[in-house]
Amino acid sequence: MAEITGDTLIGEVFSIKKGADEVIQKYMGKGCFTCPAITTEPLSMASSIHGIDLDALLGELNALEDGVTEISLGPPERKGSFLSNLLKKDP
Repeated sequence: MAEITGDTLIGEVFSIKKGADEVIQKYMGKGCFTCPAITTEPLSMASSIHGIDLDALLGELNALEDGVTEISLGPPERKGSFLSNLLKKDP
């Protein structure tokens, strides 16, 4: 079972835990999915900035099943894993 820590980058969580999108949205809102800091900001920093209980967030994330989260970052045709969508280039 993969462990999420305060040092884990927000964007990495989506490639480690199934359903991580719902937990991140619960604590930080939908804005996280379009924020440029998602690939550089660890959960500990995001928790501090947003006034979130890091232990509660980590507890919920670590309780999730290991795997890749499938989230939509735009129109339905862009549905796929967070990282694959992030790396896709529009024509």
